[in-house]
Amino acid sequence: MKVVIAGPYPKNVEKIRGGVEAVVVNLTEGLQHFTDLDLHVVTLQGGIQQERTVSSDRLTIHYLPRASRLSYLTFYVNRQRIKKKITNIAPNIIHAQAAGVYAEAAFQTNCPTIVTLHGIIHREVKTYRSTFSRLYKGWCRVRREQSCVKNARHIIAISPYILEEFENLISADTYLIENPIADKFFTLEDRSQPDQILFAGLIIPRKQVLELLQAMVEVRRSVPTVQLRLAGDQRSTIDRGPYFAELQELIAEECLGKNLRFLGSLSEDELLKEYAECSLLILPSVQETAPMVIMQAMAAGKAVVATRVGGIPHLVEDGRTGLLVDSGDVPALAEAIVRLLKNDTLRTAMGQKGREVAERRFGAKAIAEKTREVYYRVAGCAVPVSSSKNCVDGGELKK
Repeated sequence: MKVVIAGPYPKNVEKIRGGVEAVVVNLTEGLQHFTDLDLHVVTLQGGIQQERTVSSDRLTIHYLPRASRLSYLTFYVNRQRIKKKITNIAPNIIHAQAAGVYAEAAFQTNCPTIVTLHGIIHREVKTYRSTFSRLYKGWCRVRREQSCVKNARHIIAISPYILEEFENLISADTYLIENPIADKFFTLEDRSQPDQILFAGLIIPRKQVLELLQAMVEVRRSVPTVQLRLAGDQRSTIDRGPYFAELQELIAEECLGKNLRFLGSLSEDELLKEYAECSLLILPSVQETAPMVIMQAMAAGKAVVATRVGGIPHLVEDGRTGLLVDSGDVPALAEAIVRLLKNDTLRTAMGQKGREVAERRFGAKAIAEKTREVYYRVAGCAVPVSSSKNCVDGGELKK
């Protein structure tokens, strides 16, 4: 079966930016175990002038030049490039990642298409700070999201939260399949450093990094040696530039410089090192769907402190695999961090339980097996029984 996966894919798999890129990389690696699949990834890439193709064992990556000028014209040009490439490949199935340009291009090919919904755009745009981003860019993105959800005939939901949010829009067949986590997170050696905590994600208002730094002021009073390491892109955009300046102002006012470090965007090996050495992961966002960083932390055996928003409660069991607090409640966030830093036994037990849950739910090979079953179901074909040297039990598909 020839499959096109249409979505973001990195130039270098060791330098992944964002959760959707990580999903596509992990999924393709899992699917490569199946000899009955001829895999093609079609992805837009900035900074190139001509199409570039990279091939390996049963996997071909097609990098297409990304247009990046005027909004609607750019979207149209990119959609046409993706559509043309997919049409030339002539797949049996298209698997589009997220609502947007990849899904719309796939719909126009008339090939059977599955869409994985990764985020809740109409929730995320409410966190945009600039009026332009919120009213114009946000409006465009929400329209495309609604159109995609309404037009899709087959949808993979990475969290029950997605099905809850789009209950009144979805008429498609739906399949609940969670995101795959790379094997190396499950085998990571624990090298936890005392009082070292990790935040991993973009430095943007939606992640509520400002509230995290405010909580750090409180945490430091109880744990003076606390070290917060922030792994994530902080490059200036319409929203990020002024926001990062706010963070720097608070750091200076509260003399937090000795207690934190901005690491920037990390390679996967660098990120694995941060997971190995942290005592716990913090994610204080105001909106999340199924954050990869929480799933990675659980796979690495680390306790999690996060906010009780979106799909996070479907991942973190409060009191067992981590602690959940209300969004924006800075004192509660600080209290949860201090509680776990001061209680090694509880923190370790939560990390161990989290890894057990992750092994059961997030293994890349099991997720790939479930996804492959959907491919054959949508194509109307029987699933080959033994096409992989390492077949796994993919569990039940939920429709």
